Amino acid sequence: MKSAIRIAMSLALACSFAAAQQAPTDQPGQGQERRGFGGREFRGAAGQITEISGSTLKIKLRDGSIGTVNIASDTRFRKAGQQAQLSDFKVGDNVMVRGDSTGDKTWIAQVVGEGPSQAQLQEMQQRMKDAMGKTMVVGDVKSIDPPKLTVTRTDGVEQTIEADENTSFRKGRDESITMPDIKVGDTIFARGELKNGTFVPTAVNVVPPEMARRMKENGGGMFMMDGGPRGQRQGQQPQAESGQQTQPK
Repeated sequence: MKSAIRIAMSLALACSFAAAQQAPTDQPGQGQERRGFGGREFRGAAGQITEISGSTLKIKLRDGSIGTVNIASDTRFRKAGQQAQLSDFKVGDNVMVRGDSTGDKTWIAQVVGEGPSQAQLQEMQQRMKDAMGKTMVVGDVKSIDPPKLTVTRTDGVEQTIEADENTSFRKGRDESITMPDIKVGDTIFARGELKNGTFVPTAVNVVPPEMARRMKENGGGMFMMDGGPRGQRQGQQPQAESGQQTQPK
């Protein structure tokens, strides 16, 4: 369980960075927009700093073009999980910028945060690959035979998971549901472990459709900047789910 939580927390940053990089950047007046696990809209950009000049950052975007990030008096900075300042960043750093577009490939930053390096992204992807089917299952529900769900995972492997009396069910981040609320075709993220060769989830989250689509575009990455199941945002510990557990029916 602890391993799955660590992996999910690591993926939060990696997948948000990858998702923001994949957003369109060539439409005037529009920023890079994404919706988090709970449907919250993310506006901003991601890229590598190419220039720092006064209160302005130039960043190399996914399409190779250069974007401009303007720093305001109330812009917040985060680096290594801690509060930071502009002087803590340097040319070559990968960053995620949350803020509103003020023109073509131009943003005014609310938050500037450190993005993962390519090596970190590769490491996180490998962790997800290693955990898939063992401590986590991510994919589309193919069939339902309570208390079992057969899932076509994001890596193409079909796996059956079997809920027990301790399994909790949620939709999005905050909505508590029961197993009968899950439908064939839903995309789920399940945390748990193998018991006698069967994956037994401690928690099953149904992913909202838009987030599921983005997840698949990103090769199975689940989490966005402000998203993820409750208690799995980066830097937080899982919250207790007392009173949220639902027995499979």
